[in-house]
Amino acid sequence: MIGLLVGVAGATSGCSASLQRSISPRATILPAALPLGSTAVLSYPLGTEPDKQDASGRFVISRVWAGATPRFDVPGRTFAPGFLAHIPKSVNWVGIDLTIVNTGHSDLSPGHADGPGAAVLYLVVNGQYHFSGDLSELGFSVGIPGCPFPFSSALLSGTSTSGCVAIAVPSGLKVATVGFDLTVATGGAGNHVAQWRA
Repeated sequence: MIGLLVGVAGATSGCSASLQRSISPRATILPAALPLGSTAVLSYPLGTEPDKQDASGRFVISRVWAGATPRFDVPGRTFAPGFLAHIPKSVNWVGIDLTIVNTGHSDLSPGHADGPGAAVLYLVVNGQYHFSGDLSELGFSVGIPGCPFPFSSALLSGTSTSGCVAIAVPSGLKVATVGFDLTVATGGAGNHVAQWRA
């Protein structure tokens, strides 16, 4: 699975609205940010045995903008009763227009993994890891009106998706870069990251 340096699993269950907890410094040195519209190729081997699959894809972020209007009624996503009421009014919604092509042998599902050793895709914001959990989980669950929602279902091997998502960031935070981290849920060695200038 893949995660937009933002997760999705908690959005379908109760979670607290602690934005301060959702962004933490990364220990990993990230690559230089790419211009918007550039293509990055990320891959992650899921094992050395012949029957193990690899996770890989081509990723493009073509546009990033502040003050996006969030859309919560997107296909394939539901929220626990009362969850949306916990979102602080002070958050800023940042829109991300993206394209992903799954070129690997493993299916990709954003923000959460099927189990230990499974690939997972997260979001990176300003060179920091946007952990799954709390409001960061909205990253793969909130769309933008008038733009297709790209994560209605898992991205199967050999398929592609494109569209827009909205992520919640603390009010006043200037988003300079956004990106993806393709890694493994547990036991992974390192991270495979690409980021774009906002």
